[in-house]
Amino acid sequence: MIRSRLEYCHASRAQITVTLSGLATVGPLRLRELGPAYGTDYGRSAFERYLTDRGADPNLVRLVSDRVSAPNETIRNHKELGRGFQIGHSYFAPDDEDPPPTDAWYRRAIETQIAPLLREYWFDSPENVQNEVAKLTAGT
Repeated sequence: MIRSRLEYCHASRAQITVTLSGLATVGPLRLRELGPAYGTDYGRSAFERYLTDRGADPNLVRLVSDRVSAPNETIRNHKELGRGFQIGHSYFAPDDEDPPPTDAWYRRAIETQIAPLLREYWFDSPENVQNEVAKLTAGT
């Protein structure tokens, strides 16, 4: 069983190989793109289970899913970025040994990981970065 930051599936190493580009090879010559699934029912429930199992408040999990979905849509539709540049779950996936996720944990992830990433994406538009970061951190 493959168990890392999120539960992906029950399979042997021969069946699934995850590559650095975010593609999984399932069996011979079949590729599937693995992208953020905050907006899907399955992805959202798996993400919620993962974080609540680690002690996160369900309201915090919904906040993360809801807030990160908006910039991901902007990134996905951006003519120079696209789907491959979306903000993935791994930014919000604590290890088993980490303390339970809190509002401060979420804010720290935005300030130390997501904001610098967005500054790279929109290096020529700092006001766009400020707006997105403000939306992500409002009320936390």
